[in-house]
Amino acid sequence: MSMGTLKRIGAYVLALALAATFTPTMALATPEQAKNHNAPLVAQEATDAQAYGDLLWQIDDTGKLKIWPVNGESGTLSISGNAPWQAQAASITSVELADGIYAGSLGGMFRGCSSLVTVDLSNLDTTDASNMSSMFSACSSLLMVDLSSFDTSNLNPEEAIAAMMKTLEKDPT
Repeated sequence: MSMGTLKRIGAYVLALALAATFTPTMALATPEQAKNHNAPLVAQEATDAQAYGDLLWQIDDTGKLKIWPVNGESGTLSISGNAPWQAQAASITSVELADGIYAGSLGGMFRGCSSLVTVDLSNLDTTDASNMSSMFSACSSLLMVDLSSFDTSNLNPEEAIAAMMKTLEKDPT
């Protein structure tokens, strides 16, 4: 091979390496950006946010679990089995939900979040919620929960009472 060919190959490899270095893995809207449609997207590593249906979630360095719609408009939160953040449950200290999230099943949503202190669910639309059992099971550090906008009319009264009683238990189910 000629020296000119080797230089061209080297330049090509270098260009590819530089392009890969400066290309973000994925651009995702943060909860703040999802509220403001004119805000520019900020490149984040794909490991920062995890997809769960039509929602994204992440746990930041302070232990705050943030959940927001992928499209910035709306999404449905329906926990079937374990919550997707179950493996990191013990590190969650607070919860922030963006506007536009609709509840399906919330059973066991925060089960085992032993470091969870505050939860603001006032943005969560629970009109069509079908299950709220064991939502806060084993949340031994919980001090404040904002359920001010909860609509439990879709649950029968016995289920709603049982769900709230189960919420107060300290041991995992």
